[in-house]
Amino acid sequence: MANQFLIKETMAAMRGLSAAEITALQNGTYEGVQLLGYYEKGDTPAPIIYYLVPTSSDPGPDDGGSVIAVGGIKLQHTFEGEIDVIYYGCKPKGLAFDNAPQLQRACDLKKVIVIRNIDPNNYYFIDKRIRLYNSIKGIGSPQIKVNPQANSFEVPSGYSLDRYTAFSISNKVDSAWLIVEGLDIDGWYDGLHKTGSEFEHNIHISSSNNIIIRDNILRNPCGDSIYIGKNTANQGTALLDYCSNVFIYNNRMTNQGRCGVSLVSSFNVKISENHIEKLWSYVCPIDLEPNGEQTDLMVQSTTIENNTIIGRESTYAINVYGATDSSYQAHPYPAIDYSTKDVIIFNNRLIAKETGVNIAASWGKIANVFVENNKISAPQMVNLSGTYRSTNINILGNYPYQADEYVNIGTFRYTDHLRIKNNVSKSNLGQSISVSRTKNVLIEGNNVKATGVIPAIRFAYDVSDIQITGNNNIQADSSCIKFNTGSTIEGFCISNNTLSSLNDHIIYSDNVMIGKSKIGINSWVTSTESKFLVNLPSFFNNSESEFFDGKRHFYVSTLPSESTLSPQDYGNIYTKKILSSSAYTASKAEAEKYMYFNGSLIGIGFKGEWFGEDVSLPSINTKIGHRYTNVNGGSGNTFYIREGGSFRAVQTIVSGTTANRPSNPALGFRYWDTSLNRAVYWTGSSWADNIPLAATTTTKGSVNQADASGDVAIVTSSTYSFTEVQGILAELRDLKLKLRTAGILAT
Repeated sequence: MANQFLIKETMAAMRGLSAAEITALQNGTYEGVQLLGYYEKGDTPAPIIYYLVPTSSDPGPDDGGSVIAVGGIKLQHTFEGEIDVIYYGCKPKGLAFDNAPQLQRACDLKKVIVIRNIDPNNYYFIDKRIRLYNSIKGIGSPQIKVNPQANSFEVPSGYSLDRYTAFSISNKVDSAWLIVEGLDIDGWYDGLHKTGSEFEHNIHISSSNNIIIRDNILRNPCGDSIYIGKNTANQGTALLDYCSNVFIYNNRMTNQGRCGVSLVSSFNVKISENHIEKLWSYVCPIDLEPNGEQTDLMVQSTTIENNTIIGRESTYAINVYGATDSSYQAHPYPAIDYSTKDVIIFNNRLIAKETGVNIAASWGKIANVFVENNKISAPQMVNLSGTYRSTNINILGNYPYQADEYVNIGTFRYTDHLRIKNNVSKSNLGQSISVSRTKNVLIEGNNVKATGVIPAIRFAYDVSDIQITGNNNIQADSSCIKFNTGSTIEGFCISNNTLSSLNDHIIYSDNVMIGKSKIGINSWVTSTESKFLVNLPSFFNNSESEFFDGKRHFYVSTLPSESTLSPQDYGNIYTKKILSSSAYTASKAEAEKYMYFNGSLIGIGFKGEWFGEDVSLPSINTKIGHRYTNVNGGSGNTFYIREGGSFRAVQTIVSGTTANRPSNPALGFRYWDTSLNRAVYWTGSSWADNIPLAATTTTKGSVNQADASGDVAIVTSSTYSFTEVQGILAELRDLKLKLRTAGILAT
């Protein structure tokens, strides 16, 4: 009989060994006991062998799986590799059977645990939380449910949290990876929030490292689907102040009493490819919340990417809090930076009642946040607040979940270094971008449309170093950009944008602004004739500011009265709109620009070319080479050029018929009369032909050519005869007559 095994069909039969069977094991008649099943033959994956434990060694107490004590002896099976919990007596029988004791004893071996779905119509019930020391793997997505009393649980004095949490991982600090995968964990939440039960989670991880949670269904926790934090005092000494290297992949989380994922103290957490859907308003689907009442907590290096996060009744889809500021002083030397920082929220689908991502430095500061390429369904994409201030916040390439959905880009306060780039927004509930108490702001490459009586972009209170550049389209029924009453704006540049306003100023402000600011070249579009293109009445109280090379530009239907303007308005440019159509046509309106000079509105052109209408020549802000044209009501003009200290008239070539001569040109103006085929001159009161006066003995004049004078005198002889002398006299008299006739010789 030696070296044979004693065969037992069930664990109960093995525990009922007879005295003779025990003796046979002790004397070597049987090498061990072969167990064919736990509750009935064949209910385990395969038979296993238990061996008699020598009296010289003690494997520990009876654990119902690896070590069995019976009749004064102990039998042991050493599990190698993974442990199927069926070998420890776990079974899916619903509320009729509590698996917690058996499951915990299996986990205590600190080996990989396997749970199989052997009854799709039933579940593994556990009455209290299970602590994991190694990985746990579900095969066939077995369902595990906690006690439904979790819904009414109230926290007792000295409570160690997670009484009804399904699985807890605490103080795991080693290089091995602990993986929770393939499970369907149900916390049995009934939808009624209670302050006690909200601390009971599907999975609770504290002060641990190297954890992977993947491919699970996590539903109905009274608290969080996954909680990641630090051991509290009544949970034992924390080996780490935070959890590190936690990766959460491809899980489905639904109907949480609190959050899908809650990060209370963590470093290097990645949440990717999950579906998180929250039905209730309390808290939010993902919460980065280093609790304000605790210190030595931090949330750093967090990546949330490629998830679907739905919180239709939640204020936020994702919330990011700063760590408690007192933690800087509370931690011993060397000091650790416990600020919330290095958060990447990328390529997610976010649905929320009010805001896609909330960033609140209310307990402590926040740094280096990137909200990028997310598809968002909420009244606004991002809310940024908190008096501890945030630094380096980047809102990049986000857009509405539905193409025609109204979604603001966000409200941003108390921030240093804010970048809002390449987002798409359509707004009807408020400013698409609202910025206050913030410095170093870049708004670039966005496409924003705001309907109703709201501006597209609004600045209020202390804001500095603003750059609004290269935005593809900032369109609003009201102002495109508005600086609110009472604000102090220090330094801004608005350039290279397409700005379009339907009913109001493109840029509007009635603030006191300080610092060096500039508005450069933008594409302006407005369909309203009666409104200014830009209204910045106090902008130029500061001499360091620039607007179109030092001038303010107003687009008006009617030029302002000169009596209403003051010296501080010198240099302002007013574009007078003369079109009957409501459409703005820049090329035509350019011809009706006026600059306010020393009490007068002077028409202007470009690059030193000016024009005016019966006004004094400009005497200030002109340089040598500047040109001025006096239009004279359109019936004539005189062109002037600046030489030295004054302007000199320059004659232009003008021609036409006698009927089309200019009516009141400058003195001496020359006109080529095509009817007369000669030039005429303006004498100051009339036109004069271009014919010189007759010559006199004292005045040069015009003369005719004298007629021909022939040789009529005869050739003389050596002695002059009367006839010869008379001939010479007749010829001289004929010449004199003809010279007088020609006007050459005076009479």
